[in-house]
Amino acid sequence: MVDDTEVSRAWTDPLAVITVTVRAVESHLAEADIAEAVSAVVRQKPAQRKLAQALLGHPDLLTSMRPMGPPSVQRLIEELVSRGAQQVRPPRCAHCGRQKKLPHVHGAVRICSTCAARRRTTCEVCVTCGKAAPAAHRDLQGRPLCRNCTPHAGRNAMEIIRDHVRQADPDLSPAAVTAAVFGLAPTAGQQRRIAGTLQSVPGLLIGDGAKGTPKTIALIQALRAEGSTTVIVPACPFCAHMVALKFSREGLRCCRRCYDALRAEDCSSCHRRAATTSRTPDGKPLCTLCTREDVVNHEPCSRCGRTAAIVRRTAQERLCRRCFTMPTAVCSICGRTRPCYYATTGHPSCLNCVRRRRVKVEPCVKCGDVRPVRGRTNEGAPLCSGCSQRRKP
Repeated sequence: MVDDTEVSRAWTDPLAVITVTVRAVESHLAEADIAEAVSAVVRQKPAQRKLAQALLGHPDLLTSMRPMGPPSVQRLIEELVSRGAQQVRPPRCAHCGRQKKLPHVHGAVRICSTCAARRRTTCEVCVTCGKAAPAAHRDLQGRPLCRNCTPHAGRNAMEIIRDHVRQADPDLSPAAVTAAVFGLAPTAGQQRRIAGTLQSVPGLLIGDGAKGTPKTIALIQALRAEGSTTVIVPACPFCAHMVALKFSREGLRCCRRCYDALRAEDCSSCHRRAATTSRTPDGKPLCTLCTREDVVNHEPCSRCGRTAAIVRRTAQERLCRRCFTMPTAVCSICGRTRPCYYATTGHPSCLNCVRRRRVKVEPCVKCGDVRPVRGRTNEGAPLCSGCSQRRKP
């Protein structure tokens, strides 16, 4: 029976709990080596908590070869073996009994990729010959085809994609369309899925891109890069901002902010309604600011030594906000050499441009000018900086 003190320690100091559990099995390993192995397997503290809770509830997971717990248990065992551990044993697949990587879950046990694929293989009726067999291919509508029936009957998927692009932009050359498609969908199956999506939603290339899939949005961006001027890159359908649509909401692609707004809850610490970043041991939601300020999530900085929130974490060091300096690059928006976000990518953005992009721009209810919103009336109408200030005699 695990007492409340051990559970609380697994939440506040998971690295110490994991180290003690491993030392009970491998007494010849030094604590520093075990801590390095844990940091190499799971760097983030939430993942360390999950691993500590699994080992606290079932300490024999390191030696019994039972396929249970998070996947970090297997990775920790492999890392300990590479450092000279002798008693730990990697888990075996719950279905085939082989010692392989177990990335999938079946109920409460873990299984390998082969057994997971075997579970997913079900017989379906082929739409061409009518035989019941595992689906080896699928047509443009996603219907199953057996191994003996070819998915290339009728028009080719590339021809269908070219026809849809030609309707949206007649001036774009077929060679440019082929290059754009092969750049993001090199296989025939991927091209068939794109063609099927374009047929089901004909207006994807001229404004309805948010109704498509990530592949169709990537196709629109690739066509724009090839020189198309009439293909329309979709904006977020909920906030109308031109940002990356990496999430799904109500059957449409949306941005991160609108996706988080759907999952917003009242923070248990500041009682502000915001997206839930983490939770307390009792399961209560915490926003991003409260998660960052929570002392439980603070760690010693490897440079200054003070215990604070870690904003930069690598295998070699952990840096707090005071010690971390952003890399300098040429901002892709203003063209100035400044400390930038995403400095190692092709689209670095400086702090001022990021802040300016986040500010909402709406018509002021008093003066009518389109300016950044600095305040609002009692009814919620936007006010600019000048109109939001109170006049004093």
